[in-house]
Amino acid sequence: RVTVMASDDLLVYDRLVKPESEIIGYNTRFSGITARDLSENATKSLRDVQNQIRVTVVASDGHLVYDRLVKPESDIIEYNTRFSGITVHDLSENATKSLWDVQNDLMGFINADTILVGHGLENDLLALRITHGSGVDTSVIFPHSNGLPYPRSLKSLGSEFLEREIQQDQFGHCSFEDARACMEVIVMEARKDFDYIFQSGVQNFLQLQNKFACI
Repeated sequence: RVTVMASDDLLVYDRLVKPESEIIGYNTRFSGITARDLSENATKSLRDVQNQIRVTVVASDGHLVYDRLVKPESDIIEYNTRFSGITVHDLSENATKSLWDVQNDLMGFINADTILVGHGLENDLLALRITHGSGVDTSVIFPHSNGLPYPRSLKSLGSEFLEREIQQDQFGHCSFEDARACMEVIVMEARKDFDYIFQSGVQNFLQLQNKFACI
């Protein structure tokens, strides 16, 4: 079962998912799900609830590399425009590529050596139905103050590290803005780490130089 709530406790999405294999025990006492629930109400597969609607990629300097709307493979029950920024008009007028087309496009400039950066990167790859061995996830690198399993929001990272507010548009999130902010946070931290390592190396070298000069 997949249930999504908005920050104001408004129910956004609630669907039973058809199991991909036989269920041995429903554990109804804890799950609240019975065999009858699934047989009568589980009309969507896991693939149906993982539709990727927009794919946006930026380079390490923040420039836009790729931005496409994806034709959904199944009917969309709730566009959740408040957060997704996607409307019925957007998809009907501008979604010309299937997920398979987008996958092919991405493989044209992503290879095994490419380091992918994202916030909740695992979810992005799952929705895209691709696997990749090298990735940096800002939701993992910068943990929530309350610890696991609470994820740190990209909005809070933008406020703390970039000193600017993102996701303020009343018409929903902008995937380009989110992708660029995520990349900027990582690049900023990488430069800090490099500067620290470089300065430490210089100090160690000077200490060794002084040591040998005294011999």
